[in-house]
Amino acid sequence: MEEVKDKCVIYGTKIAGKLATATGARIEKIIESSHKRGDDIHVSLQRQYEANKDMTITCHHNCVSTYTSSEHI
Repeated sequence: MEEVKDKCVIYGTKIAGKLATATGARIEKIIESSHKRGDDIHVSLQRQYEANKDMTITCHHNCVSTYTSSEHI
């Protein structure tokens, strides 16, 4: 996963909407959800996060809320 600050980490593309900055617990939740979903978002995200626990990512609140919701996994 490339470190791009103007793209949503969930979809990896520029889409309409205000991007937010996510840290720690939110990143961990995305990694956990990625494992449960069986997709590959967690692969480089987890590696980057383990190397730098102070890292931040950009995402849309709605994208991450839907992605990590147990109702949508």
